[in-house]
Amino acid sequence: MDVYQQITFSDNVLENIEKIDPFAIIAGGAPRDWEHGIVARDVDIFLHVPDSWTIGVITRQLNKVCNIEPSAFKGEERMQWYEKNPDIRAVFDWNHLGVDFQLIVVKKPVFDYHRNFPLSICQAMRKNFKNYLTTEFKASKVTKQIYITNKLYNNADAYVAKVVSKYKDMGYTFVGSKEDIS
Repeated sequence: MDVYQQITFSDNVLENIEKIDPFAIIAGGAPRDWEHGIVARDVDIFLHVPDSWTIGVITRQLNKVCNIEPSAFKGEERMQWYEKNPDIRAVFDWNHLGVDFQLIVVKKPVFDYHRNFPLSICQAMRKNFKNYLTTEFKASKVTKQIYITNKLYNNADAYVAKVVSKYKDMGYTFVGSKEDIS
């Protein structure tokens, strides 16, 4: 699958998720990679649902719009990665026709959720068949520097290392120190 096919396919999945949350977005790594002409490893879709919805209700709704099985809910095993992010309520891992998706249910509306991401190069989202980039993202792309914009959560060292190593070959450098990521 090439970048264009992955984008088109992901837009179609997002349209289905919007039946649950009209403000749902694709955010983070996938739109960041697409902006650089790279096929994303996975696609994160962020959505918000009423607080009264249990995991069972969320699962049934996802099954209804996308045929996502209950086994996609990753509970404690997935939440360990996100445990220090107080906004994340649940994560569903789903492979659909060869594309890995993470459906991330957060506790607040998500339309501009990408602005909360801790690294400048990750502040990208996709909605209505278009990428939206923060000023910080655009500055990173122009200067080839990745910097911290917001609080980092769990596994900060691993997260920064993963992003920086992915973009090092493209000439990006991390501007900061170990103290910045703790």
